Amino acid sequence: MDPATATDTSTAPSAEDRSPRATMIVNPYSSGMTARRERQVVLLLREHLDLTVLRTERPNHAQDLTREAIDSGAEVVIACGGDGTANEVTCGLDPAAGTATERPALAVLPGGATNVLARGIGLPNDPVKAARQLAAAIVERRWSEFTIGKVDERAFLFCAGIGLDAETVKRKETQRRGRRSSDLAYLAAGVTQFVTTGGRIPAGMTIRADDGDEFRAACLFCGNLDPYTYLGKIPVHLMPAARPDNGLSVVAPETLPVSLALREASIVLSRQARRKRFNDRRHDLTDVSTLHVSCDMPMAVQADGEYLGDRSRITLRALPAALRIVG
Repeated sequence: MDPATATDTSTAPSAEDRSPRATMIVNPYSSGMTARRERQVVLLLREHLDLTVLRTERPNHAQDLTREAIDSGAEVVIACGGDGTANEVTCGLDPAAGTATERPALAVLPGGATNVLARGIGLPNDPVKAARQLAAAIVERRWSEFTIGKVDERAFLFCAGIGLDAETVKRKETQRRGRRSSDLAYLAAGVTQFVTTGGRIPAGMTIRADDGDEFRAACLFCGNLDPYTYLGKIPVHLMPAARPDNGLSVVAPETLPVSLALREASIVLSRQARRKRFNDRRHDLTDVSTLHVSCDMPMAVQADGEYLGDRSRITLRALPAALRIVG
């Protein structure tokens, strides 16, 4: 080989020396994002990353943009928006195929109203402050493998529900226009759900667990993260044992009168220790890999706060170590 034309690989930057390649997918309609904040975030990230910015234009567009980011060789995909944006990016990463190391890592930059995942992994709820923390983590390649879930065909990062919470999401989805509704509006929708059922939600589904055990339930909450969600600044600790390095956690009350719901709410909001108060009236499962749910009539289903429709047959399953999440 002619020395004059040979490539000097000794001076080529290693993966550790060069700036990580990242694509940020921005939902410009997220309630916590403004044009000014987006500019601040982009400028901050570009100080540390080889950053491409793509902006969504329609529902589910983030999935297509994520696949575009994968094809362009992104090492990290940053979901900038609310939990729905993070969910769409996750679906675009196709977490059910291959292993976590075969796809880009996921970073979540809080730009929505609730930002459950971002706050749950310890990020500030301010997108500019979170961007600063994420930039350092990406440069240092600090990420952890997460077990996420799947409800039928839809992946979820932190929670899925059948019945009560999904019906609440459904009510707000049909009422809202434009930006996401406030947490107070969601709470009001939940109260309305109780009123329309006469103050008691009866058992309406049969759940079959991994070991073949079957039981009846009024509704089902499933997740892999604590808190399950937030009401403003208040974390809702519905399943304190949930961990992203285990299987899924499930809470399924057999019946749900309003008195029980209020007493339970006072406990999950204060994170009091678990007590044997409702053991005969609710089922608590941990480290679940698969659940099959059969509803007496179609029930609302949600994943990461997004309404998926009313369904009679639902399968929930864990996807162990499916994603590398920056944090």
